[in-house]
Amino acid sequence: MAAFNFDLQPAIEAVKNLGKAIAKFFADYFDFLKDVLLYVPQKIFSFIVDGLILIIGSIPAPPGITQALSALGTLAPHIGYLSNLFALPQGITLIFSAYAIRFLIRRIPVIG
Repeated sequence: MAAFNFDLQPAIEAVKNLGKAIAKFFADYFDFLKDVLLYVPQKIFSFIVDGLILIIGSIPAPPGITQALSALGTLAPHIGYLSNLFALPQGITLIFSAYAIRFLIRRIPVIG
């Protein structure tokens, strides 16, 4: 009876390469699936944030802010120079805006 001598090394390498290709395919597929599934919540969050920006932007400034800024315009020139140097009008606007945002955040049940 004749003995057959087979070299199985190329077949083993082919099976290993096939396994690596299948593993890479599934890894890429699950990455794609994760990206698709995360796209929807990101878009919903984006729409919510855009809506909040629109709502907050449409809130008119309280009359106290405009009166404070107009009062700063009537100051003497040397005082006006220092107030502009230290960005006092922007600071007052920032402080009043922070108070308004703090007031709104305190009205949110879970956060405030």
